[in-house]
Amino acid sequence: MHFFCPSCWKEVREEVIVCPACGVDIAAYESRHDFADKLISATEHFEQETRIRAVWILGQRKEKKSVSKLIELVRQGSDPFLTVTALEAIYNIEGSECLDILKEASHSLYPIVSNKAKTLLDILED
Repeated sequence: MHFFCPSCWKEVREEVIVCPACGVDIAAYESRHDFADKLISATEHFEQETRIRAVWILGQRKEKKSVSKLIELVRQGSDPFLTVTALEAIYNIEGSECLDILKEASHSLYPIVSNKAKTLLDILED
């Protein structure tokens, strides 16, 4: 089984207490951060599937404190699949309050992103 530092996402051995890469006390980090914080941190994970999964879960849990991070991910736009998932999560959390970011994303160069943004905007207009 693989274990990762919850702060920098470097792989560590299971028994490691202090991350050799970033110096964070792993046990203390775990006790100070709630599940939403850990999910928000996971949006920076090196593995695409983990980032997408974390964003999806944030949307399903309607984690308001994640909205600014999700908007940042949409604006970065480096991964169209992550961007689409972030748009869906923002929509799930904010509903009609997410018009600005959806309008912005509707002009994306990635058709998958612009189409998703337009679809969500159409839903809001109904």
